[in-house]
Amino acid sequence: MEKNSSLRIGCSSGVSIPLNYTLQNMTARKIYNFIEKRWLFLALIGFFFLSLSLFFVIESRSTHAKIPAKERESLENFLHRVIGQDHFGFALFGSKAIALTGYFPIVPSGNVHCFSCSEMQRDEFRAWRKYKKLLSSENFIWTKTRLSPLIIEIALINKKKCIQVISEHLELFQTRLQQRITPEKLLENLISSKKHTLEFLKNDDLLLGILLGYGEKSSSLYQRREYLAKALRPEAPFMTKNIDPSSNFFSAEEEYNYLNENMCTWQNERARRWIYRFSSVKFMNLGEPEAFALIEKYEKDNEKIASFFLNRSFLEATLSQVHSANPIYLDP
Repeated sequence: MEKNSSLRIGCSSGVSIPLNYTLQNMTARKIYNFIEKRWLFLALIGFFFLSLSLFFVIESRSTHAKIPAKERESLENFLHRVIGQDHFGFALFGSKAIALTGYFPIVPSGNVHCFSCSEMQRDEFRAWRKYKKLLSSENFIWTKTRLSPLIIEIALINKKKCIQVISEHLELFQTRLQQRITPEKLLENLISSKKHTLEFLKNDDLLLGILLGYGEKSSSLYQRREYLAKALRPEAPFMTKNIDPSSNFFSAEEEYNYLNENMCTWQNERARRWIYRFSSVKFMNLGEPEAFALIEKYEKDNEKIASFFLNRSFLEATLSQVHSANPIYLDP
């Protein structure tokens, strides 16, 4: 008996409808219902995260409004210092992956005489330590580690920028750290580590320089200069004659002097128009396009950041950026 390829079903009006048409219609309806439910689910997820972001913004404003006046003043001074002098503004707006500064629980005697005006005050540090969770979010994290018995390292990590930078140099990070690791996992380990940043990076100045935004070439030359500086000390554990200079140099001493003389300091003179300034950035400037491109970029970013904080409370302005659902990101 042959199969009937045109099976039909009846309906209440007495009109028969081809079965294959009915099945197609049912399939289309199922697909439509599935898509409809999926979009509804995605909409609910989006609404949830938007509500969560708004909650944190409102909560942060409510919390910082309750900060006692004295602690608020100290926290304002802390932010003014690290954002204006220690490049934290660049990390806050995505120009750099990480910014670092140090706090001296016991100020060295030399600093008392020479740099007393620039030392972070104890009340500033205590205010930051108390409210650092308020200054952190899904996009930004502050860390505190012991650099030495006399120095505490404070870091601001821009998570998105950090992952981007590590991804761009992933092979280099994996090779020098001797780990097959993803950028996300490396960032997670850095945040949770009890070691200071350079120690976590196995004392690799090249990797640290890249994360601090100095560029791979400048960081590599800086690392070479530091190596030669230590090797050429009178108390160095090996003789200078055993150090092979790089090409175009007759000796390690000549190479060191050349690198040392060509380390330039970038100072944004125009930033002095604002209520604060950014401190110098040191580049190994040997006519490398990388150094000039970075200096030009930081010049432009500096003015944008300064404009963001102009005539605003540093605390309120920082919180608005930290807890924004879409923080300003200067680096594409």
